[in-house]
This record gives sequence, C-alpha cells and structure tokens, in this order.
Amino acid sequence: MSAFVGIQAAFVSPLIFVFIIAGLAVAVSRGLRRREANWLLLALTSAPMLLYFLLHAFSAEVLPQWPSAAYPAGIVAAVAAFAALNSEGNSRSFVRVSFDAAPWVGLVFTLTLLAQMTVRPVSVLAANDPLSRFAGWTELASKTRAVANAQHADYIATNEQGLDGALAFYLRDMTVFQTSEAIRYESLPPVDQALLRRAVGLYVVEASLDDVARLRQYFDTVEPVSTIWRTRDGDPIEPYHLYKLTGYRGGLPF
Repeated sequence: MSAFVGIQAAFVSPLIFVFIIAGLAVAVSRGLRRREANWLLLALTSAPMLLYFLLHAFSAEVLPQWPSAAYPAGIVAAVAAFAALNSEGNSRSFVRVSFDAAPWVGLVFTLTLLAQMTVRPVSVLAANDPLSRFAGWTELASKTRAVANAQHADYIATNEQGLDGALAFYLRDMTVFQTSEAIRYESLPPVDQALLRRAVGLYVVEASLDDVARLRQYFDTVEPVSTIWRTRDGDPIEPYHLYKLTGYRGGLPF
C-alpha cells in the first residue's frame, strides 16, 4: 500500500496529490453527510476508483497510470475546497502558500522527469531506472526481426501486452499477436490459423515472465534459439528469450 501511495504521489506530484486527497475528503464529507449534490458527484466520480486501486495494491501490482481517470474530478474537488483561501486575509498561511505552489511543484516534477528521460542528469543504471521502461524498444524490435529472418519465421508470438504492442508497432509487416488475454484484441481480426499451421513462428518472452512450458502443448516443437537484451544506449535493461515454433496443433486461446 505504501508503495502505491508513494508512486501515485510521484506520478501526480506530491503537493497536487495531497490536495486531491484532501479535496476528495471534503467532497465525501459534504456529499454524503450534508447531501450536497455537486460535492456528491465529485466524490462518486473519483473516490471509489482510488479506493479500489488502493485495496487492489494489497494483492497485486497497480501500474502508475491506472488510477489516472480519478484525478481530473479530484483536481476539481481540490480547487473547490481550497480556492476560497485566495480570498482570505491571511496570505501567508501554510495551506494557502502550499495550494498556490502546487502547480509549480508539479511543473518542476514534470520537467525533471523529462530531463531524466532525455539527457539524464542523474546517472542511474538502466536496469535500476524505472524510466527505462520507455527505452530500447526500437533496438529490441530490430534484434527480433534479425532473429526472425534467420529462422525464416513468418509470425511473432508474445505473452504480454506491452511487448506485443511494441513489436506490432515496429514490425508492421509481420503478424504479431499475444498468446494470452484474448479479450484485449476482440476489435482486431482473428489470427490466421492456417498461417500458424504452415509457417514457422518466433516466440518472444521477457526472461522473468518466461512461460514457454505453456506453449509446448500447442506446438510440435518449441526450440530455444536466442537470448537478446533490451538496452538503453548499450546499458542492459532486461533479457528476452526467443523460441522457434513449428507444427502448430491448434487450441491457442484467441
């Protein structure tokens, strides 16, 4: 839970996050206890979502962007709850100064993150840098294509949405699909089963998420062929295992 709160505070920026939570507390109080409709709308738009992800964080990872939809109404609640401070006589109150400073602190946080993503004024090993999730995908796709060409593979299979999206974006002339979570892709045409049966495929999987044993029930042969790394300017981030797939038997949950 503490990790979730800390990540969200950094994601939104600490002062803005504090005022959002305080604003929603005011909205819940006035909406539920005083039956004020405007405040109730703000409370029900944001508070249940944040509470859900807070509880979810006890048992599973919550990605930073997932609660994002709660924050627009939360900001409105914060402004509605604290804007009256601007008309108060005590211009030096801690709350008022903090409220006025919150957008500027947020801007500094945003510029700092952009600087770290680009020029990297603070040296951090890529494997230990949370911002490395945005780096190395073009190179990884290029390495994947080279292995696919060497193995005469006509399609690429993955097991994770982020990897699948990156390879599908950079390798648009190849069939790329995820072998799990079919509900994510209901808007796309179904995978060509005939292609899978007649062609050689390449399974690409992050080493820490390697589930190749699951694939063996769907193919006659699943052969390891290479390990490649996603890097940031040569600094290794994480390895990926590549397997050659032949003899598709059917049954993948598309």
